Amino acid sequence: MCADISPQRNDALPPADDGVGSFSKEDSLGLKVLYNPASAALDFIFVHGLTGSAYSTWLYEDTNTHWPRDLIMKDIGNARILAFGYDANIVNFWDQAAQDGISGYAKDLLGKLWRKRQHDPNRKIVFIAHSMGGLVTQRVLTMSRETRHAHLQDIEACTVGICFLGTPHHGADLAKWGSILTRIANVAKPANSAPVDLLKRSSEMLRDVQDGFHNLLEKRKDEGAKIEIVCFYETLPLVRTLIVPRESAIISGELDYPLRSNHTV
Repeated sequence: MCADISPQRNDALPPADDGVGSFSKEDSLGLKVLYNPASAALDFIFVHGLTGSAYSTWLYEDTNTHWPRDLIMKDIGNARILAFGYDANIVNFWDQAAQDGISGYAKDLLGKLWRKRQHDPNRKIVFIAHSMGGLVTQRVLTMSRETRHAHLQDIEACTVGICFLGTPHHGADLAKWGSILTRIANVAKPANSAPVDLLKRSSEMLRDVQDGFHNLLEKRKDEGAKIEIVCFYETLPLVRTLIVPRESAIISGELDYPLRSNHTV
């Protein structure tokens, strides 16, 4: 049973010491705590997408404003704010690209999230996910639901909401660009093609992720514990193409809204 949310706006303390001090463009891997009020009632978890990072994806460079770190805490003062960073580069011309895929990213987040929540495992969870980060989030929740380890099951059980920002539930043209980069990079050094293959509209892994997630949503509805979902879709092309068009970015039956933006956040 997860704890109830009770608004508390005036008891904020400085951020915790567990990683926030080292949060930067150069050190954004792992699960970072960006804001930690004294009596947090829920966890807000930001998950970036392909080629993004926990720092740069959410940063408005003109004013050096980091959305999770600098703004969310002003609107929702009783939430602990966390950002998850993973190596989602398909090519790294100066170093080796990490050879992993969605299940590896999801296992990493699931394990790190459990460790951050050991002292309050019943706190409610809201995910904010951009692009492929939404698919990683879906995989985290199905893994949590299906695992035999009780301590990991709490992650799915305590999730009450998800905000999807340009998530390609049914594939994206981003895979075309990624395939080109992968082929070029492979001439010099191994590229990571797994995320690109996932995003193709014909991907069996993508279908498996969606089937598992939609089954989970139906079970939660049957249990009277519906996960609240809202989807945002882009309306401006990147170059000449909508990277994730509306039909791929929305989930049937859930709220969806347009954003006058391209695929970059």
